[in-house]
Amino acid sequence: MRVPRILITMSLVFLMAFLAGCSDENNPVQSQTSGEISGTITFTGSWPATGNVQVSMWTSWPPTGPPAAFSAVLTPGVASQTYKISGLNNGPYSVITVGWRDPADPTGAKVIGVYSANDILGVDCKGQFTVQTLPIEISDSNKKVANVNIRANLDLLQFGEISGKVNFVGTWPANGEVQVSLWATWPPAGPPAAATAAFTPVTTPQSVVYKIQCLNKGTYPVLTVGWRDPLNPRGAKVLGVYWAQSDSLAVDNTGNMLSGVQPLPVQISDAKLYWSSVNIKANLSIVQ
Repeated sequence: MRVPRILITMSLVFLMAFLAGCSDENNPVQSQTSGEISGTITFTGSWPATGNVQVSMWTSWPPTGPPAAFSAVLTPGVASQTYKISGLNNGPYSVITVGWRDPADPTGAKVIGVYSANDILGVDCKGQFTVQTLPIEISDSNKKVANVNIRANLDLLQFGEISGKVNFVGTWPANGEVQVSLWATWPPAGPPAAATAAFTPVTTPQSVVYKIQCLNKGTYPVLTVGWRDPLNPRGAKVLGVYWAQSDSLAVDNTGNMLSGVQPLPVQISDAKLYWSSVNIKANLSIVQ
């Protein structure tokens, strides 16, 4: 009879040790991942027909790569709704954002709101923060943070965007600057509807990535690459045009359109707000 009693006693000891090991106090893994934030998202503007909206938390500044944590998908069409993000590790979170994920490009999200000390909209149409973001610290003494409320502007999703690459042929001129311009008329006349920042010879390689944001809906008949003469800053010489054969030049060495070249229009609409891979080949020999 002594052997069973010893076995029972040992079993109880091992069971108590096992239960103690599983407690919150003595389980550092569970302790490190039991943080939580919650709050209310207040939306301004109209919900898009497609895509998902989520709240995301980032440990890096500015936000890069995948988020450290994110909420469940928010309910479309609801102007004010609560959210919760659980299972957070201890540590600082630099920024909390509200983002919309384009179903056509699920690898990235457009930021439409950010957590800040002020109850205001804090993002512009380019996704730039216009307020000072407010970080959050999750620690053993501050596991649950409530009232992390954010305002989000759905109207930012109504603007279009064009992005692509310009491949240059020839040698960069010693002066002047190059821009990608979007035009509302054909042939191009007056100032462009929108343009990139200028590329300069000192900083620009033979191939550059460009982006034109905050575009109103409509049809833009032509997209050009132009060189602006510093002696005549009001005009620009066309070096390239967006057309069906984006890997071929559209203009000759005198700046005239080659035979058979027809510019491709870009239409910003609800059906297609974001245009990518709008690539153009530009001939720098024109300005030599």
